[in-house]
Parts: sequence; C-alpha cells; structure tokens
Amino acid sequence: DTLNLMMEELLSQVKSLSPMKQRAVAAVVGCIVADAAAQPLQWVYNDVTMQKAISADPTKPEFLTPPGNPFYHLPCGSQSPYGDQLMVLLRSMAKCKGLNLADFGDAYVKAFGPGSPYDIPKKDLPIKGHWQNRTMQRFPDLHAKGKTAEDIDDDMNDPACVIRTMAIALLYAGKPEYLAKAEESFLLLQSFDICRTSMTVAARLVELYILNGEDRDKDESNIQKLIKILKSTPGLDPDERSFSSLLNQVVSNKQLSLKKATLKFGQA
Repeated sequence: DTLNLMMEELLSQVKSLSPMKQRAVAAVVGCIVADAAAQPLQWVYNDVTMQKAISADPTKPEFLTPPGNPFYHLPCGSQSPYGDQLMVLLRSMAKCKGLNLADFGDAYVKAFGPGSPYDIPKKDLPIKGHWQNRTMQRFPDLHAKGKTAEDIDDDMNDPACVIRTMAIALLYAGKPEYLAKAEESFLLLQSFDICRTSMTVAARLVELYILNGEDRDKDESNIQKLIKILKSTPGLDPDERSFSSLLNQVVSNKQLSLKKATLKFGQA
C-alpha cells in the first residue's frame, strides 16, 4: 500500500547516507518511537501504581493499553508533550534548512498555544487529550512580546529540552556550531540552569554516539569519552564539569537493573 511504499523509499534514502548520518537518523527515529512507547506510563511516580498498571505483563510495559498515565490519556502510539515538541522543531528545521528561531517560535505557538489541541481545560484528571505544561503556556505571551525564556527568571525544570536537542543533533552533530545551536534552541523556551547543563551534557553524549557508533568491544566507551571531555575541557562551566562524577557513578553501577538504578539515583 501507499504507506509501505513511502517507508521503503525513506529507508532507501537513509541507506544511501554516510554511516554517521545513518546513526543520526536512527537516533531521532529511536527517540520518537521510545517517546510514544513510554507515553502511556508518563509521570507515574508511585511504584505501587506502576506495578499495578503493568501487572498484565510486567515484561512488556511499552505501548501500554489502557494507559496508566495519571494526568492525560491519548490513543496508543501518540507522542507525549516532549515528542510533539521534537516533531515541531524537526519540521521547522526541515522547512528552513536549519535552525531558524523565528520560524520555530511561530510553529511552537501554533502547535501548543491558544486554540491548539493542547489548549484544553484541566478539570478532572486524567484529561482526555494533550497536556499543556508551563513552558507551552508561557511561551505564546513571550513570543508576542519579542522575548524568550532568557528574558525571564525561569524555574521550570522541564526535561523536554533534552528531547528537542535530538533535532539539533540530526543536522549539526560533528559540526563546530553544534553546541551553540543546541543552546540557541534551548534559550528560546527555557533558561533554568540545571536544564541548560543537562541539555548540554546530553547533547555531547548523543554526538559521541553519532560520531563513533555503539561502543561494544571498544577499549573506551562513549560515556568514558564524555567523562574525559568534561574533566579536561578548559573553561567549562563548573556545573557541567560536575556531571563527570555522576557519570562515573552510572558506569560503576551499570550492572543494576533499571528499577534498582532508579531507586539508587532517584526518579526523573
């Protein structure tokens, strides 16, 4: 059918790319699929609630039906607010052949602002529809005034910045302007310091995987490479440099299951 033909054509185009570009595409596709797979269990903070939600088959929590998300319910396969923000940035960059903050800002307001599918009341939870967070709520007014998140005192600890960075990595990973572009796109919507640092460290790690591939059977993993970068780069922000010790802890505890790791390091 038409969809299969489109997919075959897209896969053919990806196969014609360099190995590095193939990895960049795979990173974005993987992010989009993982977001949709996790969306039905997003923001379940209680372990007992989580275990109950996946009790039918604890080995297959992905694409859960019915959803266990306590805040909003969407059809299975839908993107979360994080994935939708990534898609808006990807479409803007495809249209403009690169990062264009004015176009991205306009597209963001159209997708998430007043009159959008995200603009629905939050009365009884879970709502039936999309969840509009504070970043989405405040940006239309900032954009209308010609301002960005850099112009306000931002206390919004929103991990969406890490997901959006995947679009920047797709086009700019391996280029000198990569981290600058990641920061430009971040500061349009957010400016909270811990988010800025987390986004930058995540962007560095994604770039290492895109450039080097997976680190099976290699003397030095990409995470170990990142630790060296964070320790040795001159003039690096102290908060960013401090992530090296956190990453060392992750490496030394990689034998832990996801559940035990979450209990040890804390919930996101």
